[in-house]
Amino acid sequence: MPDTITIRRIPTGWAADFAQHSTANEVRSLFGTTELPTSYTPRATADYVRQALKRLNPGSQVLEAPRG
Repeated sequence: MPDTITIRRIPTGWAADFAQHSTANEVRSLFGTTELPTSYTPRATADYVRQALKRLNPGSQVLEAPRG
């Protein structure tokens, strides 16, 4: 299974979850969580955020979390 980053909309913009990424343990040890806020505002579209994170993490797939 490829490294996966899951994005979801939060009140301040977008968060990226690295729970299914090979760096999950390192991210958790550094930040106490695998979900980190991004610099993208609520005005950014999911597609824009997905593409930007894909460029920053070329070996990873970036998926949007289902809304609900």
